[in-house]
Amino acid sequence: MKLKAIIAASVIAATTWAPLAASAQEVLTGDTKLACEAIMCLASPTRPAECTASITKYFSISLRRFSSTLRARKNFLSLCPRVDPATINQVVNDNPPEPDPPEVPSPVPCDPRNQAIKCQAR
Repeated sequence: MKLKAIIAASVIAATTWAPLAASAQEVLTGDTKLACEAIMCLASPTRPAECTASITKYFSISLRRFSSTLRARKNFLSLCPRVDPATINQVVNDNPPEPDPPEVPSPVPCDPRNQAIKCQAR
């Protein structure tokens, strides 16, 4: 009788803990994992060596326009499930990309026949 009670208790315990064990084994991978790590690392005042991969991925997102880079970085961080959009905005705003360089006028083609345009010796 005692053995039946122990077996029953074991079966109940196993069925109770099984869903918890399955959810604990759900591990983030790929860009989702890097996005979650990047949020934690960028929000932290110190960045340990474990942050290198996620921080490198975050800062490698660089597009031609400043606003496009910000949008792409926010989209990357949004891959992390259960993160508040306000947190993403704060992290991106605290770690901005380099601003767009000023517009440089296109060089005027050299024309030796036109005296108004000086040609440089090559």
